[in-house]
Amino acid sequence: MNHRFEELMSLYLDGDWTASDVHELCGLLKADAAWRREFRELMFLHALLRKETRNQAAVSRSVTGGFRRPVAMAAGILAVLGAGLALWWAGHPAGDSNRTLLPSAKVVHVSGRADLLASGTMSAVQKGMVMRPGDTLMTGVGRVEVGMVDGSVARLGPQSTLSLLDDRAGMRLGLDRGECEYRVEPQASGRAFAVVTPQANVVVAGTRFSVRVDNKITELHVDKGRVKMIRRTDGAAVEVSAGEQARAGAGIPLAVEPAAVTRLYLDFEDGTLPSGSLGAIVTGPPAPGSRFCVAGIYNEPDRIHRVDIRSEDPALFTYRGDGVLVFDYWVGKGTGAIDVYFWNITRSISPGYTVWRPVEEKWTRQVIRLAEMRNQDSRDGDIIGDLTIQTTPGGNKIFIDNLELRQAGERP
Repeated sequence: MNHRFEELMSLYLDGDWTASDVHELCGLLKADAAWRREFRELMFLHALLRKETRNQAAVSRSVTGGFRRPVAMAAGILAVLGAGLALWWAGHPAGDSNRTLLPSAKVVHVSGRADLLASGTMSAVQKGMVMRPGDTLMTGVGRVEVGMVDGSVARLGPQSTLSLLDDRAGMRLGLDRGECEYRVEPQASGRAFAVVTPQANVVVAGTRFSVRVDNKITELHVDKGRVKMIRRTDGAAVEVSAGEQARAGAGIPLAVEPAAVTRLYLDFEDGTLPSGSLGAIVTGPPAPGSRFCVAGIYNEPDRIHRVDIRSEDPALFTYRGDGVLVFDYWVGKGTGAIDVYFWNITRSISPGYTVWRPVEEKWTRQVIRLAEMRNQDSRDGDIIGDLTIQTTPGGNKIFIDNLELRQAGERP
């Protein structure tokens, strides 16, 4: 066996591969029928060994020293590739050189708590874990970065679920909830990178974009290149270019708009609050990747814990009907609801929104569309002076972090 081929195989089986390693391995497999044949024979042998090992655990202890290497390789292949590379090669004739690896991915970075569901078993995500078709990543307050064999990258945000789907026409990822950013390398001819959500299919050939699934709506934001969004209910499609966005969901027109931009973002990592705000900067309940958050101040007469975010300017932000407020919260037991409202200086009104039965004693992400707030008679361009997040009377402690306001951008 060629020394470099063996070295690349060992890296792949040990889970220590990089995108360039896999590209090189693919090239070698395509270029030499003898290596493809040896690979298939090795897979067949190791599959038999694994089957026998399951039936008779003692087999692994009786293998001689000179045969330990193949046993290790067998376990590695079947554990890392599963129904991926092995079955792909087994299902193609030996002379076919125009083939590529089935989708495979590896966790390259993880912060905070995240879980991987693989073959019916749930385990904590660790750097270096390999994803196979059918595996699902689930994040709480954590974030996970996944590298694909072609060099593409997916960055899964908090409170999100990402699955690796089995599709030999290219890489397909399922995003059931939450948000994920993607940097996609140019795809080979006849192959495409796709993100599948409950509302839409997002298909690209090479670009940088993000997809958010929330409240039965899929939002696509494109930073670079062009992306096609296909609505699953009727097959309607739009082409979305850099600096643009599109949404898919029941009752929403499928149209291209200027991409959303962040108008306000506070993560409190500098240990300060905007001047005039009400709250206390604390370490708060543990949240991986976060040093500080803001704790609500208890108001004894009203029996509430309250956070006020204000600005010296007097505008905290300018209202837009397409605005989306996002923040992470943690509340103590016995908190029946969270009230969120802002003060519209222009019209002297205070639109509000109530989060009923909030998740208790766990960092949770909340998304609120400004247009859906009650008493909402605001108009685009209105000046918003402050934002309040508080427990309802009798509620327990509240902590807020990663507060963000997103609005649609403007066309150039």
